[in-house]
Amino acid sequence: MVSSIYATIASLLVRSFDVEPEQIAPTVALGEFGFSAPSLSEFLAALESRFGLRIPQDTLAPRVADVTLAHVCDVVAGLRAGGH
Repeated sequence: MVSSIYATIASLLVRSFDVEPEQIAPTVALGEFGFSAPSLSEFLAALESRFGLRIPQDTLAPRVADVTLAHVCDVVAGLRAGGH
Protein backbone atom coordinates (compact mmCIF):
# COMPACT_ATOMS: atom_id res chain seq x y z
CA MET A 1 0.00 0.00 0.00
CA VAL A 2 1.38 3.38 -1.01
CA SER A 3 1.08 5.86 1.87
CA SER A 4 0.56 8.94 -0.34
CA ILE A 5 -2.36 7.26 -2.11
CA TYR A 6 -3.81 6.16 1.22
CA ALA A 7 -3.51 9.72 2.60
CA THR A 8 -5.26 11.13 -0.47
CA ILE A 9 -8.11 8.62 -0.21
CA ALA A 10 -8.46 9.24 3.54
CA SER A 11 -8.62 12.99 2.93
CA LEU A 12 -11.24 12.49 0.23
CA LEU A 13 -13.36 10.40 2.59
CA VAL A 14 -13.19 13.03 5.33
CA ARG A 15 -13.73 16.11 3.19
CA SER A 16 -16.21 14.86 0.62
CA PHE A 17 -18.03 11.99 2.29
CA ASP A 18 -18.23 13.08 5.95
CA VAL A 19 -16.31 10.08 7.26
CA GLU A 20 -14.75 10.65 10.67
CA PRO A 21 -10.93 10.35 10.60
CA GLU A 22 -10.95 7.80 13.43
CA GLN A 23 -13.10 5.47 11.27
CA ILE A 24 -10.42 5.27 8.58
CA ALA A 25 -7.93 2.38 8.59
CA PRO A 26 -6.42 0.19 5.85
CA THR A 27 -8.41 -2.85 6.95
CA VAL A 28 -11.79 -1.09 6.97
CA ALA A 29 -14.18 -2.16 4.21
CA LEU A 30 -15.93 0.58 2.24
CA GLY A 31 -19.30 -0.72 3.39
CA GLU A 32 -18.39 0.09 6.99
CA PHE A 33 -18.71 3.79 6.19
CA GLY A 34 -22.45 3.35 5.70
CA PHE A 35 -22.34 4.17 2.01
CA SER A 36 -25.40 3.40 -0.07
CA ALA A 37 -24.91 1.97 -3.57
CA PRO A 38 -25.10 5.47 -5.09
CA SER A 39 -22.60 6.77 -2.51
CA LEU A 40 -20.15 3.99 -3.41
CA SER A 41 -20.49 4.89 -7.08
CA GLU A 42 -19.91 8.55 -6.25
CA PHE A 43 -16.83 7.61 -4.20
CA LEU A 44 -15.38 5.59 -7.07
CA ALA A 45 -16.05 8.44 -9.49
CA ALA A 46 -14.28 10.83 -7.11
CA LEU A 47 -11.29 8.48 -6.96
CA GLU A 48 -11.15 8.27 -10.74
CA SER A 49 -11.30 12.03 -11.02
CA ARG A 50 -8.72 12.67 -8.31
CA PHE A 51 -6.20 10.18 -9.70
CA GLY A 52 -7.01 10.68 -13.39
CA LEU A 53 -7.73 7.05 -14.12
CA ARG A 54 -10.50 4.60 -14.85
CA ILE A 55 -11.13 1.87 -12.28
CA PRO A 56 -12.58 -1.19 -14.04
CA GLN A 57 -15.56 -2.62 -12.16
CA ASP A 58 -14.05 -6.10 -12.01
CA THR A 59 -11.00 -4.88 -10.05
CA LEU A 60 -13.21 -4.21 -7.05
CA ALA A 61 -15.61 -7.11 -7.55
CA PRO A 62 -17.55 -9.04 -6.45
CA ARG A 63 -18.91 -6.50 -3.94
CA VAL A 64 -17.41 -3.05 -3.75
CA ALA A 65 -18.76 -2.61 -0.20
CA ASP A 66 -16.54 -5.50 0.98
CA VAL A 67 -13.33 -4.03 -0.46
CA THR A 68 -10.86 -2.64 2.09
CA LEU A 69 -9.13 0.70 1.82
CA ALA A 70 -5.80 -1.12 1.50
CA HIS A 71 -7.13 -2.96 -1.56
CA VAL A 72 -8.42 0.28 -3.09
CA CYS A 73 -4.95 1.81 -2.58
CA ASP A 74 -3.31 -1.19 -4.22
CA VAL A 75 -5.68 -0.99 -7.20
CA VAL A 76 -5.01 2.73 -7.66
CA ALA A 77 -1.24 2.20 -7.36
CA GLY A 78 -1.35 -0.64 -9.88
CA LEU A 79 -3.38 1.37 -12.38
CA ARG A 80 -1.08 4.37 -12.00
CA ALA A 81 2.00 2.22 -12.49
CA GLY A 82 0.46 0.65 -15.58
CA GLY A 83 -0.33 4.02 -17.08
CA HIS A 84 -4.12 3.52 -17.23
